[in-house]
Amino acid sequence: MSVNPRWDRVPNDPLDDANDCCYSRGMSKPAQVVLDEALALSEDERLDVACELIASVDGPPDADWETAWLAELARRSKAAAARGEPAPEWADVRARILHRLGRQ
Repeated sequence: MSVNPRWDRVPNDPLDDANDCCYSRGMSKPAQVVLDEALALSEDERLDVACELIASVDGPPDADWETAWLAELARRSKAAAARGEPAPEWADVRARILHRLGRQ
């Protein structure tokens, strides 16, 4: 696992006895205030904030991304249909994902 060099430890590392990650080493005071407020949000709100922050530094999307992704979806759908596999129900897929993430 790669670790941000500004972190003292890997977050939630089971091998870390202290298990209290310091996300803010070297962070400005205004950034620390924002982080403290963000960490007080619900998990869903933190995910929304993280998504927007990442998008703000990710750069413009690839020009052909949507076309390539739609072609990949069509390829996968055609391959599953050729194998005779029915499409799984979203509720089942979501439950498997959450189970794998340990969040049932």
